[in-house]
Amino acid sequence: MSSYIIDIVLCGALYLIMALLMIRLLKKANRGEEGNGGNDEDGGIEWTIPPTLDLPPGITPPSGDEPTRRRKKEVPEEVY
Repeated sequence: MSSYIIDIVLCGALYLIMALLMIRLLKKANRGEEGNGGNDEDGGIEWTIPPTLDLPPGITPPSGDEPTRRRKKEVPEEVY
């Protein structure tokens, strides 16, 4: 019976230690975001020019100013 009580106490202590450690690490990670000088970049490669597309002759890429047109779905009439 005494070994059972010792196991419960040790598991409880381990749980408390791990919970405190996680809280401390999460607080430290949150403070690290403020200290980066307002730099929100992820450190990856930044593309400054758009990639060139190899389109077939007569096809031009959309300019982005015009709204896109959608085809209307043709709904078949119900025949009774």
